[in-house]
Amino acid sequence: MRRPFSFLDVFYSYQEKNLSYVEPKREASEKSGKGRGFKKALSSLGNITGLPIIRILGALVILNALGASIDGILNLYILEHPQVSPLGFGLTILIINIIFVFGNVLGSVIVHDFLKNTSIQKLLLLAAGLLGIFFIILMFNLSVFVIIIVLFSIMYVLGKINPKLSAMLMDNVDSASLSTILGILNSSLTVATPIGSIFLVGGYTLIGKNPVLSISLFMIMVVIILLSIRVKPKELG
Repeated sequence: MRRPFSFLDVFYSYQEKNLSYVEPKREASEKSGKGRGFKKALSSLGNITGLPIIRILGALVILNALGASIDGILNLYILEHPQVSPLGFGLTILIINIIFVFGNVLGSVIVHDFLKNTSIQKLLLLAAGLLGIFFIILMFNLSVFVIIIVLFSIMYVLGKINPKLSAMLMDNVDSASLSTILGILNSSLTVATPIGSIFLVGGYTLIGKNPVLSISLFMIMVVIILLSIRVKPKELG
């Protein structure tokens, strides 16, 4: 049975209407808080790396795109220049893949080495320089043994970057900012991977080895410039 109408019904209805008008303000406040949290996360990443967020993300995207192209370019390179390796194609690729994994794992596991106190910025510069050397080696058709040494060095340095960056983030940012930063980094690197694997590897077959390697070297120079320009503290974030 429906209960009788009373003045309390009017009162409750009035409260509900008032709450319905307050609600958008609360949502706007939450959105504003999320915006501030996002900006805080970007600022934290800039302070940790010592670089403006646009430059560090730009450098990471380019390096990841170039790194994603290495495997495909090497496969095409060894097929096109079998004389660079005394071993068969399959065995050469197997050894290269083992070097990839071994270098990365060794770089992550060995903590106390000559790169122990190297900053993230310098590690990224070193990785970019080694990548540049790698592309120059391919341009001059040097032996696969030289390629293996440089590849091991690249993976060793990259093995240092991820643990160091993760440790710095965990020590210097709160959990909310950490999840935001990791989301930004993962999204940026996810976007970069197809750029390297599609455009650079595809370009190798379409326009040839040396043009693609020249483009890659130009991208390396962009990374070095992004990482080398001195920054004022107020520019970070």
